[in-house]
Amino acid sequence: MDSCTVSAPLGSAIMVPSGICGDHGMCVGLSGGGFRCSCEAGYTGQYCHENINDCKVNPCQNGGTCVDKVSSFQCICKEGWEGEICATSK
Repeated sequence: MDSCTVSAPLGSAIMVPSGICGDHGMCVGLSGGGFRCSCEAGYTGQYCHENINDCKVNPCQNGGTCVDKVSSFQCICKEGWEGEICATSK
């Protein structure tokens, strides 16, 4: 369930709309009011809508091309190289 109850002034409470944290997050009510989204692995941002770019650190070696995936990456190796990060000579 992606909705949560958030404390409001004067002892009342408000319900944060279902779906506010998208398909990749869960709403968490904070003490003192407010909420935050707790994101699944591979996602970030205030509402968990941003896929983390696992290629940002350039993990592929020897001229390999990085393809970003959710919580992972794939290296497309140049001719003559193989392995998860193109580090092994064929």
